[in-house]
Amino acid sequence: MLAKALSLALLSALSANAYAQSTAAIEAPSNTSVAETKPAEAKPFKLPLTLGYTGIFFGPELIDPSADWTPAAAMGNFSDSRTQDALVVRHTLSVGKNFNNGLALSANLYFDTAMTDPAGNGKTRGFFWLDSYLKLAKTGLVDTKLGSSSFRLDTQVRAYLPTSLRSRQANTYGSYRFYLNPNITFGNSIFSLTTSNYAMVYAQPQMTNPVDGSTLRQLEFFAGPQLNAQIHPRVNLFFLYEAVVHMDMLGKWDNSQTGLALTDIEPGADIQVTDNITISPFLNWFPALPISTTSLNVSVSASL
Repeated sequence: MLAKALSLALLSALSANAYAQSTAAIEAPSNTSVAETKPAEAKPFKLPLTLGYTGIFFGPELIDPSADWTPAAAMGNFSDSRTQDALVVRHTLSVGKNFNNGLALSANLYFDTAMTDPAGNGKTRGFFWLDSYLKLAKTGLVDTKLGSSSFRLDTQVRAYLPTSLRSRQANTYGSYRFYLNPNITFGNSIFSLTTSNYAMVYAQPQMTNPVDGSTLRQLEFFAGPQLNAQIHPRVNLFFLYEAVVHMDMLGKWDNSQTGLALTDIEPGADIQVTDNITISPFLNWFPALPISTTSLNVSVSASL
């Protein structure tokens, strides 16, 4: 009986020792280096396409900010402006894709929302389609140094669709704009000169508009040099001069028409509120009209 008890005690002691060694072997730290597995960092979400919006408010005269009309040169007769040109916001909604080497393609919806009816005839207030367009743009077609200054030449082509009422009334097939925009930054200064220049060709099936009998346009030329002063990383002051001229289907240029303002001057500022939103208040004056007709305007642009 005593021998049996001693045997059981010996077996228990051996088992406990074996378990302790086994546990120590499992829990003992290894001298072998084991690489830690870190979770992959989440990349910020980026849209596969670019989204953009620009809205330009064409406002009243500086001397009469409560007026319900805006000065404009399009009708050629300044006296008509008070009854024809409503306060309006011009909108551009764009969806595009940026490619390598400064190439970008976008589709752009283009329309007006008129907020007043100065004529009181119910025809000037509301939503109005303009000719929407497809745009292919190339930034840095030429990008080089001119001494201590930087020179860049940008270009773009736009194909306008006949989505406006006037284009549909005239049975227009559309129109095409071809841009060449040279830009120069003067050394290490805050000053630069940017330009927007284009030639536009209208695809007209006939000479006149069948609705009102007016002669349709054939060509348009535009030049817009702008002097800039970057006074702050988010604030740019500018002085823009614009000139435009048209030729109709009869070969007549509209610079021969009296009272038609073909040039305008726009001093203003670009204020970058965030990385994606810019607000640009500016004045507009047609030199062919009295300086008292200088108007208050503002542009807002946003992008994603």
